[in-house]
Amino acid sequence: TLLGAFAEVCGNLQPECEVRELPIAALRVGMVLTREVRLRSGMLLVARGYEVTQGLLARLRNFPAGSVEEPVRVNVRRVGDPA
Repeated sequence: TLLGAFAEVCGNLQPECEVRELPIAALRVGMVLTREVRLRSGMLLVARGYEVTQGLLARLRNFPAGSVEEPVRVNVRRVGDPA
């Protein structure tokens, strides 16, 4: 079911998380990808389920503007949830 899939994706996150679609510039460390990140050519850059790290942000931001498919879909903790 859809709820089961959502729970599986949230896995190690706090129970109160939500899926958002964000531009690369808005990604933050600790967010978890819920969809693969690919170049516009189709080449896979990062698999879904990967937690955003400082290194990943640096690599994604090094690609020329428009070469990475955006928006990126991620799980984020809702405001007010403990870290």
